[in-house]
Amino acid sequence: KINENYAREIMELHTVGVHGGYSQADVTALAKLLTGWTTAKLGDGDGRGQNEVREYEFRFDPMLNDASEKRVFGLKLGSAEPTERYDRITAMLEMLASHPSTAKFISQQLAEHLISKPAPASVVDKMAETFAATNGDMAAVIRTCVSSPEFWSSDPRLAKPLEYSMRLYRAANRQDPGG
Repeated sequence: KINENYAREIMELHTVGVHGGYSQADVTALAKLLTGWTTAKLGDGDGRGQNEVREYEFRFDPMLNDASEKRVFGLKLGSAEPTERYDRITAMLEMLASHPSTAKFISQQLAEHLISKPAPASVVDKMAETFAATNGDMAAVIRTCVSSPEFWSSDPRLAKPLEYSMRLYRAANRQDPGG
C-alpha cells in the first residue's frame, strides 16, 4: 500500500514545507515512489524473554516498489527495472532536499528558533541563499544567522526548562538517563 501521510510528512516537515508549492498529485506520486522501503526484524523474535530486544533494520525491497513512471515537482522519473528503483528514490529525495523551497523552509525554522518568531525576512533570505550555495551545509547556514545584526539585536531566546535540561544532559554525554 502507498503511505501518503509519510510522503506528505517528508515534504511538509523535512523539506519544502507546507507552502512549498507541491500538489496532491505530488504527494501521491512520492508515496508510490517510496513503496518498498520497509524494515526487517533482527534476532530470533520468539518473544519468550522478558527483556528481549527487537531491533529493526531499514531495507529496500525493489519488488515491492511501484516501478511505473512518476512525476514529482515537475521532475519526471521513467519506469524502472528493479536494479534502478532505489536510485530513483534517492534522486527524488535529493531533488527535494535541494529545492529552493527547502532552503527557505529550513532557514525560516532555524531563524525562528534562534532569533524570533516571526523571523526577520532579511535574515531568512540570507540563510536560504547560503543553504543553496553550500548544498545545505547547516554549519554555514547557522554562521550566516549568527553573523547577522538581527541575531545580536534581538531579545535572547531562552530555553524552556525541559529544553535546557535536555541540552545539559546531552552536553554531559550521559548514556544512562537514570544513573
